[in-house]
Amino acid sequence: MTDGDAPTKAISQHESEKITKSEINKKQRIITGTIFALIAVVPIYLGVHIFHILEAVLSFLMFHELNNVFRASTVEKYIGYGLFVFDHILLIIDYQLSFEMFPFISFIVYSCYSLKTHDLIKSTKLFFAAYWSIHMLSFSIAIPYITGTTMPLMYIIFLTCNNDIWQWAFGRIFGKHKPFTFLSPNKSIEGYLGGLFVLIIIGLLAQDNLIFIILIYLSGIAGDLIASCLKRQLDVKDFGSMLPGMGGMFDRMDSQIIVIPFAYYWYKFFGYQPGLILRCIQHYFYFTNDECSLF
Repeated sequence: MTDGDAPTKAISQHESEKITKSEINKKQRIITGTIFALIAVVPIYLGVHIFHILEAVLSFLMFHELNNVFRASTVEKYIGYGLFVFDHILLIIDYQLSFEMFPFISFIVYSCYSLKTHDLIKSTKLFFAAYWSIHMLSFSIAIPYITGTTMPLMYIIFLTCNNDIWQWAFGRIFGKHKPFTFLSPNKSIEGYLGGLFVLIIIGLLAQDNLIFIILIYLSGIAGDLIASCLKRQLDVKDFGSMLPGMGGMFDRMDSQIIVIPFAYYWYKFFGYQPGLILRCIQHYFYFTNDECSLF
C-alpha cells in the first residue's frame, strides 16, 4: 500500500462509521417514536382526565429541559415549578382560568424577579420557557371540552406525526434542495412537499377541510423551525437526551406545541365537523351515536 492509499482508507472508514451511526440512530428513532405514540394514545383514548396526567408530565419534562438549556439557577427553577403547579391547578378548576391568568401572572412574576436580579433578558427567557412549554401544551386539555371528545386530539397528533415522518422519508430519498440550512440543514423542499402530499391525502380520506390541513402542516413546520432556531442560538444539538435517537421531550414535541393551540382556535371558531372515517372511528371505538354509513 502506498502513502497515497492511507487517507483514502481513513476516509472510507470514517464514512463507514458515520453510516453505521446513522442506521443505529434511525432504528432508535423508529422504536422510540412507536413507544412514545402508544404511551400518548392510550391516555387520550381513556379520556381527558387521564390525559391530563400525561399532559402534566410532558409539559413538566419540557419545561425542565428548557430550564437546563437556559441555565436556570435553583431559585429560578423553583419559581418555574411553582408556576407549573399554579397553571395545572387552574386547568383542573377551569381551563379558561388558565388561559386568562397564567400568561399575566407568569409575566408579573418574572418581571418582579428581573428587578431583583437586574437581568431582564434572563427573566424574559425564563418567561418564554414557561409560556412555551407549560401554557401552550395546556390547549390540548381544552380541545376535548370544546369538541366533546378526545378524538380530534388524537387526529391532530396523527396528522403532525405523519407530517414529521413523511417529511423525513421523502427528504431522505429525494431531498436535494435545502432552503433552511442555517436552521435545519437536513430539511429539504422535497421533504416538505412529500409531507404536504401525505397530509392532503389523509385530509381527503377523512373528508376534512383542506384549509385546516394546510394550516396544520404549516404550523407544524413553524414549530420545528422555531425550535431549530433556538437550538442554533443556544449552540446545543438537542434539548435533552431522554428519548434515544430523538433527543429530549421538547425535540419530540416542538411541532405539536404550535399545532395544538392553532387547532384549538380552529375548532373554537369553526367547530368540529368529522367526516365519515372519523365518525366511524368515534362510533366503534368511542361508542358514540355518530352516523357511520355510506347510505
